[in-house]
Amino acid sequence: MADVIDLTDHTPAPGDRDLLGGKALHLAELHAAELPVPRAVTVPADHPEPDAAAAQAHATLDAARYAVRSSSPAEDGGATSGAGRYESLLRIAPDALGRAIATVRDAEGDGPIPVIVMPFVELAAGGVAFSTDPLHGGPDRVIHAVIGHHAAVTDGLDPGVAHRVGPDGGVTVDGDRVLTDGQAERIASLTDQCAALLGTGVDVEFGVRDGGGDVVVLQARPLTSFPVWAAPPGVWVHDGAYSSSPVPPLLAPRLHALRTRVFGEGLAEAGALMTRLEHRCIGGHAYSQMSFAGAPEDARGGPPPAIVMGILARVHPELRRRARAAHAFLRDDAVTRHERELVAYDWEEAAAELADLASPSRLAADAAASLTRIVALLDELFELHYRWVLRVSTQRVGAAGRALERSGMSRTRSQRIVSGPLRAGTDTGRQARLMRDLARTMATDPAAVDAVRTVGAGPDVDTRAAEVLAHLADRPGELGRAVTQLLQAARVQSMGIDVDARTLGERPAALVEVLVGLLDGGDDPQESEADRQGAADRLLADAPAWTHDGIRAAWEQHHQRDRQGMALCAAIGAMRMAALHVGESLVSSGQLETSEQALCLTTEELVAAVVPAGGTPTIPEAVAEAARERDATLRRLTRLTPPAVIGATTPPEGGPPDLRFAPRALRVVNERIAWTVEAMFGGRTPPADRTPEGHVHHGVPASVGVVEGTARIVADHRDVVVLEDGEILVCPYTRPVWTAVLQRCGGVVTTHGGPLSHAAIVARELGIPAVCGVGDALTAIHDGDRLRVDGEAGTVTVLDG
Repeated sequence: MADVIDLTDHTPAPGDRDLLGGKALHLAELHAAELPVPRAVTVPADHPEPDAAAAQAHATLDAARYAVRSSSPAEDGGATSGAGRYESLLRIAPDALGRAIATVRDAEGDGPIPVIVMPFVELAAGGVAFSTDPLHGGPDRVIHAVIGHHAAVTDGLDPGVAHRVGPDGGVTVDGDRVLTDGQAERIASLTDQCAALLGTGVDVEFGVRDGGGDVVVLQARPLTSFPVWAAPPGVWVHDGAYSSSPVPPLLAPRLHALRTRVFGEGLAEAGALMTRLEHRCIGGHAYSQMSFAGAPEDARGGPPPAIVMGILARVHPELRRRARAAHAFLRDDAVTRHERELVAYDWEEAAAELADLASPSRLAADAAASLTRIVALLDELFELHYRWVLRVSTQRVGAAGRALERSGMSRTRSQRIVSGPLRAGTDTGRQARLMRDLARTMATDPAAVDAVRTVGAGPDVDTRAAEVLAHLADRPGELGRAVTQLLQAARVQSMGIDVDARTLGERPAALVEVLVGLLDGGDDPQESEADRQGAADRLLADAPAWTHDGIRAAWEQHHQRDRQGMALCAAIGAMRMAALHVGESLVSSGQLETSEQALCLTTEELVAAVVPAGGTPTIPEAVAEAARERDATLRRLTRLTPPAVIGATTPPEGGPPDLRFAPRALRVVNERIAWTVEAMFGGRTPPADRTPEGHVHHGVPASVGVVEGTARIVADHRDVVVLEDGEILVCPYTRPVWTAVLQRCGGVVTTHGGPLSHAAIVARELGIPAVCGVGDALTAIHDGDRLRVDGEAGTVTVLDG
């Protein structure tokens, strides 16, 4: 006869899952780690006599009442928990213990399973604790507690009161408190220990004993339904301005590493107080972490007073090095040196080469060579862009803004002037120019106009749009050439920020709808040079003459950003097209299930798939399995909201330091950076107000004018659509490739950004009102809401009725 197994004396060993079952195995591991787990025994599945097993269990435990719980080998595994599938019985008297063991052992019907017997613990409180937020992931330990026994939570009778314990130990309670802070912290600590022991995220059933209030662990099992937001040490802040949805691993980690390196080099060269701006892909989202010269590693408050900063800048070794670097950066006119190189670079030629490399014919002829060149061009373009951002654009724009403020102008007014006049003649990109030129040419050809109007809508709209555009491209003369040029430019233009977003070539209906909108609206963006110059002169009239050259240099950066942005979108789109081409071959050979799973390879894995086999893609089975698992994880991640901060409960405090007493070069460089960051990304705005007309949401004035219209929510960078005439786009941010799509909207509202963001610049050029930095726009505004956007006041009113 098999004996019951005392988990207190049992040393867990490989293969114990079949002997003990999943639940008992974890209890034995917790016992061995000396965690506070009640003594328990396991009745093996092959024990033939429930009554004899009950006698052995009672002799070992000697309790007045018992808990009898299932412990199937299929329970509490890494892939599935088996929760709710098996039986558990509570408050069992000793004389009923044999019958309870038999009931639980045979409850499933597929044969007997191991059974746990432990003393029933009378509890003052109990519940379930998660090592990470069970709804969204995130670093908080979330404890759902009820007064009395924990079974009320596990059986779904009571959701319990959520007690959240942050990484720094702070406790917040979503309702009437059940646990003391000390009990919540103890439960969180035990949950962390269970997670470390099992090597994964866990949920833990716990109880607080009557009387002394001791915490006991009743069960711990791996989380199987959501990810743990694992991150390196430190505080990581979600980059919401660049990350609205999780992205696959093909491109993002490579660009984050590149941005971290190039920004680090630029910060050191310019003499910035920020010594490191590290970017990471965590849970598919962009996060960043900053460190500053002279600041303690665990600093949480704001910067020191101005006089203290002035002293530190002269005595702290790292601050002194930064001051010398800033002096050299300004003395050598490094801004001009970098600007000459970046302006001379032919961004449109690079975009054209990417379109050619990603063409079906080039990929079919030599996918290995095309992919290798695409990766090299992508690295080159993004490195140049990141160099330009910090070394040129930030310095030019910040210099103009600070000059205006030194002349006595307010921050708001200086931002308005530096951000540029309406229709200032800045270039919205080759694609938008081609779109407008094509619309003007098409307007003289009634047959062509009728053709694009017949595309309409419906599930096969992209197929019809592609057929119409291909037919027009075959037309002789100027119309055919204009369509061909547009298709070539648009084919690899990513509609989002990463390879998971479709290209305009994959979404030809978007091009057709924009053309129809331009034809219907009679849009004529061709202003005379005198009109454009007049708009610029009117804006400059408020600024001192000695600031004009600097302001014009800042305006030129908006043009440069758009040129670069379109090339970067082409690089992202070309990478996507090449990966999908490889993915199709891997699907044909049975290694992947869908071509999109190739986007879940790393860049190195994708290149290796085509190079060794001379153009016939193949990947090791382990890599194929990893890609399939990453794809499944990515789909799960899309249902979760990333935590705003990892490693702390709130973002780090404080703004830029007051450098009025610091060495001049150090002050100048860092004030320019701080000014530009605020102008691009905005600052804190007041909460919404309730007025007789509706709720008024506050943001940053970005493009003057007032408009009323219907809200169109585009919460994800992959979901960009063509708006109906006059609709108001509400989104996290806009991308350069959206410029052609924005030409029909009545206004723009973004959750991130300031007057120098892409959305603000394009809105001003198109002459439509815009408000940026409305942090609650995506949660407080819904599709179909009637909005009033006041681009000068920086308000968005959701109109009642």
